[in-house]
Amino acid sequence: APPAPPRQERGAGRAADEAAGASPGAALSYAARLAAHLNRHKRYPLTARRRREEGVVELRLLIGRDGAVISSRFSRPGPAALNEAALRMLEEARPLPPFPDGMPQQRIDVVVPISFKLREV
Repeated sequence: APPAPPRQERGAGRAADEAAGASPGAALSYAARLAAHLNRHKRYPLTARRRREEGVVELRLLIGRDGAVISSRFSRPGPAALNEAALRMLEEARPLPPFPDGMPQQRIDVVVPISFKLREV
């Protein structure tokens, strides 16, 4: 299944405040592009499928205007195999899509939920 669209953190500090300057359409468009881009690189680990491990891993990303990942961390980790798959997905997906013109901020802070469900494999 595709990662859920990233959600912008409220009260997440300066990066979230900067994202407030984006037009709603541009921010939604970027969220959809980001989710689609990440989904192309997502792989459900065979070991996790065999163990019937499922879950949603959440990565918190600080993304620069050019699509560079400035920082990343788990805001909600899952089983080790799923965490590793999420990190591998992020690594393979770099650089992320750059911001559209309607997003004037220099960086955004987003939480990206990555769903691993056996019935969706």
